[in-house]
Amino acid sequence: WHDGQPLTMDDVEYTYGFMTNPKVRYRFKAARISWIDKFIRVDDETFRIKSKRPQAVMLADMTLFPSIYPKHIHDKIPLTDKASFGKNPIGTGPYKAVSINPSTGAKLVKNEDFKHGTAGKPAGIIKNVFIRPIPSEQTQIAEMLTGNLDLMYNMDKETALQMAGNPSFKVDVQDSVSFAFMMFDSKGRSPNKAFVNPKVRRAFMHAVNRKALRAFVHPEIKRTLDTVCHPWVNGCESSVPSPEYDPAKAKKMLQEAGYDFSQPLSITTWGEAKLTAEAVAGQLRQIGIKASVQGLTFGAFGGSRHLMERFDPRRADALTHAGTFNNNVLTLSAAIAGLEQVYTVDAAVRLNASGDRLRERLNAALRKHGVAGQVTGIGSMMMVHLTDAPLHGPQDSDQVSKALRGLLHLALIERGIYVSRRNMIVLSLPMVEADLNTLLDAFENALSTYESVLPRRLS
Repeated sequence: WHDGQPLTMDDVEYTYGFMTNPKVRYRFKAARISWIDKFIRVDDETFRIKSKRPQAVMLADMTLFPSIYPKHIHDKIPLTDKASFGKNPIGTGPYKAVSINPSTGAKLVKNEDFKHGTAGKPAGIIKNVFIRPIPSEQTQIAEMLTGNLDLMYNMDKETALQMAGNPSFKVDVQDSVSFAFMMFDSKGRSPNKAFVNPKVRRAFMHAVNRKALRAFVHPEIKRTLDTVCHPWVNGCESSVPSPEYDPAKAKKMLQEAGYDFSQPLSITTWGEAKLTAEAVAGQLRQIGIKASVQGLTFGAFGGSRHLMERFDPRRADALTHAGTFNNNVLTLSAAIAGLEQVYTVDAAVRLNASGDRLRERLNAALRKHGVAGQVTGIGSMMMVHLTDAPLHGPQDSDQVSKALRGLLHLALIERGIYVSRRNMIVLSLPMVEADLNTLLDAFENALSTYESVLPRRLS
């Protein structure tokens, strides 16, 4: 380890125990580690993993996750504060963390004791590395031009080509695990049944000039992919060549297959693939296909700096915003399906009745523990107010201190229940009676635990 302690099987065993602990929560846990059934320590140099199911990419997964923690440090940190390890991390790699600050960035220094490097993880050659958070690409470019930044990545093509014209900079294109591909509705699930015919699918492939597409994305991209994976991935091999670019052949095949050229074709895409999709649509139009690109929209709002600063959550007087769910084709379509097929009248009646019963039970718990408070609301929506004072409108709720709201919010999180910071509770359809009982138990436990600091009910 960077502090001189040896890395041992104790660290490995501890890490797997920590990461598989049901009480430990982190992003993508289900996808990354749910396949592990049991960690078995064989001896001081060997361990065995028993999986719940066949896991073909097991070794690849274990290469990246989990990162092994130093037991002699990580185990001493309380479970509720494990994230603090990331502010002063200890590792075994080619660089040591000197300081980490979410606002100013990270400072790393070369680990002179790193003697166990491999081709996949070589020893460092740069003595000091500073990593700075700069969200704006224009600011990054300005910092490069003034000599305050040595490296930036993932910039758009036009900017990269402009930077390449400066003799002080070099632009390089690196492989990533991403690639763009066309996917056809070969099962005929959509109204357009043409792609059920394999001849139509192959004709479309002949109509796409992939060499031109690569140059369009970036002129430095040279390699052609003949598979839906990268050749450096184990098992990614193919002896079947991709269909060559031949627009005349493509149009003839479509005519032979009876393709209806009068029907419009909608290509759905998102993110960085949209520019490629638009180029593909243009190539398809050259052989008579009425292709257009339909990107997924999303809601957003913006304005001048002095206006947008009012929404900064770090401000004590910050304005709140509920989100930008509108102007989003995907979520609105899901909402329509939900209202028509899931949130039916009967389902709404059941959910609201469940909420009414829960609200009564929460109010009874406040009375039982002698805590000054009331739970207001209607149906599945309710809010806890730790005060006995009459409430006639939203402004009256402000008499409850933010400290009390924060206490209840964190106390319930500690007990496995999430309510909003302002103590609002909203039920949803998947919740069953057992879930509501768990919420009530956590609520009562919190009232009992913090009885000495919660306001007392007037007798």
